[in-house]
Amino acid sequence: LGERLAGRPIDFASFDVEGHEAELLAGFDLERWKPRVVLLEDNSKGDDVMMQRTMERRGYRPVFVLSFDTFYIRESETELLRRAADVF
Repeated sequence: LGERLAGRPIDFASFDVEGHEAELLAGFDLERWKPRVVLLEDNSKGDDVMMQRTMERRGYRPVFVLSFDTFYIRESETELLRRAADVF
């Protein structure tokens, strides 16, 4: 799959691995693939801030929480962040 995506932009990535998101992120190179928007499951409903801190350190800003899921937008996507601020 990686070879097929090499050099192509990824607009959206969704990670829902039933509590193993930290392990997934440890092995998934966000800096290489640079998805514009990431949907990340958070079973703690925001009580565990480690996932948010991890995403922020890797260049993503949380923009919306929907039940157990948090939407993050890459900080370099200034237009998307502006539009998200108008909606959320």
